[in-house]
Amino acid sequence: MDFEDGNWRVLYDKVLVERLAPEAEKAGLAVPDAHQRPNTLGKVLAHGQGRVEGARILPLTVKVGDVVKFTAYSGVPLDDDNPNLVLLREDEILAFYRDGVG
Repeated sequence: MDFEDGNWRVLYDKVLVERLAPEAEKAGLAVPDAHQRPNTLGKVLAHGQGRVEGARILPLTVKVGDVVKFTAYSGVPLDDDNPNLVLLREDEILAFYRDGVG
C-alpha cells in the first residue's frame, strides 16, 4: 500500500504508524510468534492536518519520521494484509523521539 499515490489521506488528529519489528529474543531465548505482544514502537508515515477545536485547527506535535511509543492495543489496523500499519489518534501516543529533540 502506497501513501504517496494519492489514494489515502489521513484526517484531522490521526497518525499513521508502522510498527517497528518486534524483538524476537528475550534474555537470549527465542519467543514464538504466538506469544509475542505487538510492538509498541513505530515510525510515523503520515498524519492529518491537526485537531479541530472550535473554528481552528491546531497542528499536531508529531511529524513524519518520528519514532513514537504507544500502548500495545492502541489504534486500528489500517490494512488487513499488513497488521503493522496502525492508525492512531495523536492523544494515544505516549511519547516520541525525533533527532534533535531531547
